[in-house]
Parts: sequence; C-alpha cells; structure tokens
Amino acid sequence: MIHTLPWERRLDDLAHILESCGSSYFDPDRFRRNTNQFLQTSRTITFIIQKKKSEIPDFENWYSVNVVEPWRDDELMKWAKDARNKVEKQGDLDINSELKVTLFFSYLSEEDVSIDCGIDELLNAGVKKLIRFAQKSLPSAISDAAAVKIERKWVTEKIESYELLYALGYVYSRVYDCCYKLAKHLGRSFPEKLLSPSDVSSLHQDSRKVQMVKMSDLKTYSISYYPRKIRRNEVPDKIKDIFKGQRLVAPHDFDSLVEYYKSMAILTFNHWKYHQSMTFLIAEDWSVQDMISPVYEDQVDKYFFWRLIEEKVRSQNTYCVLTISEAWLRQIVNNQHLPIRKMPIKGEFLQLMAFDRENHRASLHWPIERATPDSEPTLGPERIDDMDHAPPYILIPAMRGMDIEPSFSPKPRSRRR
Repeated sequence: MIHTLPWERRLDDLAHILESCGSSYFDPDRFRRNTNQFLQTSRTITFIIQKKKSEIPDFENWYSVNVVEPWRDDELMKWAKDARNKVEKQGDLDINSELKVTLFFSYLSEEDVSIDCGIDELLNAGVKKLIRFAQKSLPSAISDAAAVKIERKWVTEKIESYELLYALGYVYSRVYDCCYKLAKHLGRSFPEKLLSPSDVSSLHQDSRKVQMVKMSDLKTYSISYYPRKIRRNEVPDKIKDIFKGQRLVAPHDFDSLVEYYKSMAILTFNHWKYHQSMTFLIAEDWSVQDMISPVYEDQVDKYFFWRLIEEKVRSQNTYCVLTISEAWLRQIVNNQHLPIRKMPIKGEFLQLMAFDRENHRASLHWPIERATPDSEPTLGPERIDDMDHAPPYILIPAMRGMDIEPSFSPKPRSRRR
C-alpha cells in the first residue's frame, strides 16, 4: 500500500466533495454548500505543498513550471481563486440554474439551435418547438440524424459560458495533475485510489442526466458510461498472446505513437477479423489518460459522443487524440438526398486518425477485403489520407477542445439561435 502525502490526502478529500457536488446537482441548497466547500478546499492543496517546500527538491523551479506558469492565464483556475476569496470574505457565489433544449445535427456546435426554457413548465413546449423547426426547416437527409438535447445547467458570474460542475471538475483535474507531477518529481508512485480526471468526466455527465430526443423516432435517450480500470496483471493471456513476440516500441513522440497504435490495430484486426472502435486520450508524456470504446446506434450517437470528447479533452488537458475504427465507404454522389444510414455501401475500411496540440496530424486507412462475400476479411495495403482533401469532420470537436481550429472546418449550414 502506497503511503499518501498530506496534499494527496487533501486531494482525496476534494474528490469526495466533487462527488457530493454531482450527487446534489438537483438539490439547490446542497449543491451550493458543496460548491462553496469545494472551492475552499481546492486552494488548500497548493498551500500544503508550499508549506512542505523544504521537503521538495528544487521546489521553486518545480512550482513555477507546474503551477504558477500554467495556471497564470488559465481562465477557470483564476476564477476558482477569486471565487474562493468571495466565498470566504463576502458569502455565497451567485449561481443560477438554467434549463435549455438544443437541436443538433452535426459535429459543429455553431450549427445548433437552442432555446432557454427558464422553468420546467416550458420544457415540453421548447422541445416541441425545436422538433417542429427541424421537421419544417431541415432536409430529411439531415433531420434523420438530428436530436434535441435536454439539459439543466448551473452557471455563475464571470464564467457564464461554462457549466458549473464542469468548471469544478476542470479545477479538480488541474490540481490532480499538479499532485501527479509532484509524485513523479519525487520519484514515487501516485495513489491509484484517487479519483482520476477521466472519472471526473463521467461524473459530470452522469450527474447532469442529459437526455436527447432523436428525430428518427422521437424517443428519449441518454448516454451510459461503464468505466473500468484494468491493471497490467489483469490482462487476459489470450490478449497478451496476440502481441507476444512483437517488438513494439513504447511511444515517445507523435510519430512513434502512430507507429505503435498502427501495429496494434493491424495485429488486432488480423487476429479477431474486426476492430472495435477505440479512442485514446494521450497525455504530454505519451502515456494513456483514457481509452473509450463507444457503441454507436446511429449517426446522432456519433455527434453526441465526439462533443463529449471535446469536453474530456479540455478538462483533462489532453495532449493528443488517436482513434481507431472500422467504417463504411458510402456512395454519396447522386444520393445526397438520402440519410447517411440509407446511402449505398460500396466498401469498408479500417481507419486510424491522430492529432496533437502541436498540430501534428496523421490519417491512415486499410481497405477491408473479401475474396467472396463469405470469406474472412483481410486488410489491403495501407493508404495515407490528406485531412484537407478528405476532411475528418468527426475530429473537429476534439481539436477545438485543444483550441485548434481545423483547416478543414466547413462553413455552418445554420446559425445558432
């Protein structure tokens, strides 16, 4: 068992308070009290670190590089500091609850159409209004993959564009990152029991109970998470055997990351004859922050999932995103009037795409070939894609999560309302 240091124990306290914020999301008084406690506790972690600076080698330099400089121009970290001062000296934050319904039909948030309902009694009217708008104004090929998102949001002054629980989770992730880097600086293991930034993202979505009404059937849906931590000694032997004897070099830069996961993707497909969709969020040291394996029922689910990835990338300060999936090649010419799911399929392929904060980009694919319709699939030769000529719109939200505006972003078809 790893002995925890004072600031790590306080970080664990902060995690429990954050979880309490999530569980009290629909109880205004409890949520207010928990928010105040979170803001006060979050600041004490760096105070404890500073108090113990005599025990930390090269403290001044480490603290400047890992706390002072990255937090100096961070909008949410500055807000957290000011908000704590207000809670301690002036009283509660001014927080308000909003109820909003949003029609979305692409990866681009600027195409969304939103209505602030204000009170619960207006919710059904707002949903119906957006459904009528979609049915009347959107071509059927687009409305088929559209949905109305229903969400309640807590917001506060100075950071009105951020949902409050997201902002608290972001602050926790930055403080967690500080403690994690301090553990590495001290040459010690970081306690695994601590709530990770990846867990924070799931907590944020689960607590808010966001729902959506799909235009394809007018039924209500929500996103479910099934998080699981897998230790190296828990990996089944049948999985280890796939990569046994392979000389895979651990990623240490963008090119080696792409090469590593390219080899993994080919080996996985050749063994199982298919590849589950996987999205990897990579930290600056090229370690894996998170691996998500989404299950899509339709195109709407893809839009919703990749918008969630944008939030995770931003809150976890992800350095690189890499995604692997199988995809259909559809006949678009002369079929633009059809919904995507009804366009004829003319091929299939395995695809790998990646990008990082330095704007390195990679897009590869391998045709999936069959000698006969009943034959086992095999991979054809690797092909390199140019993102500017074959735009991967699916990546736009994640890239914007890193404040990168993709060169291939299309002009929006609709303006936000």
